[in-house]
Amino acid sequence: MSSLKVISFLVSFKYFFVSLFTGSPGIVSENSSWKLDSIGKFTPILYESSGLLVEDSLLYTHRDSGFETLLFICNLEGKIIDTLSFNGLKTQDWEDITRDDNNDLYLGDLGNNQNSRQDLTIYKVDYLGNSESIAVSYANQKMFPPSRKKWKNFDSEGLVYFQDSLLLFSKNRGIKWVKVYKVPAKKGNYSLLPTDSIYLHHPVTGAAISPDKRELALLAYGKIYFFPIEGKIILYNKGYSKKFIRSGQAEGIAWVDEKTIVISNERGILYYLSKSDKNTPD
Repeated sequence: MSSLKVISFLVSFKYFFVSLFTGSPGIVSENSSWKLDSIGKFTPILYESSGLLVEDSLLYTHRDSGFETLLFICNLEGKIIDTLSFNGLKTQDWEDITRDDNNDLYLGDLGNNQNSRQDLTIYKVDYLGNSESIAVSYANQKMFPPSRKKWKNFDSEGLVYFQDSLLLFSKNRGIKWVKVYKVPAKKGNYSLLPTDSIYLHHPVTGAAISPDKRELALLAYGKIYFFPIEGKIILYNKGYSKKFIRSGQAEGIAWVDEKTIVISNERGILYYLSKSDKNTPD
């Protein structure tokens, strides 16, 4: 067994027993500093909206599957004002979108509900529309799909850019562990092992980092989890959660600014979360 596999195993082993008693170690009780409002709705063509990105007060979003390789540009109320088309890309199941410090886009064709795909790809697109492929696979997946439902944890629906790398966050079905995978943000073919993990009860469907790079938000069914970023992302740093029971099947999340988040669900509804300075965790 390689040293990387040993480290991955030990991290999971350590926190498995912690989770038996604490549920979600590192997550403190419900935080009330966020106010939730419904602020708009996408047109029906975007009812399957998955990834979200905010740039210059505009929303960039895409559908998850069964559609052309289009990126829709909308205002903050959800009205489509333009589209971008990408030739040469495929859309089997686009799950999330992120942008790096050079304004290159990354589109994650990572949807893998059945855990049977062997063609997972992140597309990197520059401002001229030139693209390259970042192929990824999970080094510890041996069966496609795994024979037991509880082993089906090879489906990453959250994608962020951070410190010259891409971070993937798995949808924690089965054994409830969110696993983090780190990928170089450049063309290549990469076999991945988890670099971090945390036990959460709610399946994670999206991820976003605040503009000041101080906070990570993980969108989940019925909740949003927040983690402080102190030089690097460690999920076992003290985090907190926000209930979001009205969200439905929400998969798109993006920061508008350090105190505002926009979220979309598969019925096309757009929500704003606004943070006050009161009752914010230290």
